[in-house]
Amino acid sequence: MFIREPTEGECDLLVQEAHRACDAAAGERREVADVAVLFVKEGNANAVVPSILPDARPRMAISRAVVGPDEINRQIVVRVPFADERAEDILAVEARQLPKQESGVVMVDATRQRMAFSSWPGRIPQRFTPVQHTRVAGVILFAFATIPTSEGLAWLPSVVLLSNPHATKPLAGWIIESIESTRADARRLTGTSD
Repeated sequence: MFIREPTEGECDLLVQEAHRACDAAAGERREVADVAVLFVKEGNANAVVPSILPDARPRMAISRAVVGPDEINRQIVVRVPFADERAEDILAVEARQLPKQESGVVMVDATRQRMAFSSWPGRIPQRFTPVQHTRVAGVILFAFATIPTSEGLAWLPSVVLLSNPHATKPLAGWIIESIESTRADARRLTGTSD
C-alpha cells in the first residue's frame, strides 16, 4: 500500500523489498521508508482479498498473480492513494462563467469517476473562502446507475451537495429540498443510509 508517490530511487527500493517479501512468512508487515507498507498474506493467488486499512482515504488498486519457479502462486496487490485532482481545476474554470450577483451552481457528472464522491467533499469546501469562489453557491456532484427492483429496472441517482457558506447569494431552498428528496428516494430504493 502506497502512502505517497515514490521517487525513482524509492521505486527500486520497493521492488527489492517486494522480492524479499515473497520469501517472508504470512502475517509479516514491512514499512518501506515513509512511502509504502507491504503486507504478506496467505491465500489463493486467484482471488483478491482486500485488507482492512485504518487509513480510509480513497485508493485505486491493481493486482497480478504469477506462478513462481517453485510452482508457488504469488499475488501482488498495489493500492495507491487517490484524490481526484480535477476538483479544483473544474471549480476554477466553471466559477468564472457564473454571474457575480446571482446564486451560481456548478454541476459535475461524476458517473465515470465515482471516487469524486469520496475525494471532492474534502477538497471543494477548502476552496470556498470569503474572497474566493463567492459566485459559487454550491457544487452538485451527480451520477446515475440502474438497479433491478421488483417492478423492473429503476434509475438510481447519486447526488451530493457541497454548499458554499461564503457565497454572495446562497442556494435557493427549493434546490436543497430537491437534492434531499432525491437522496431520500435513493436510500429507499437501495436500503442503504446513503
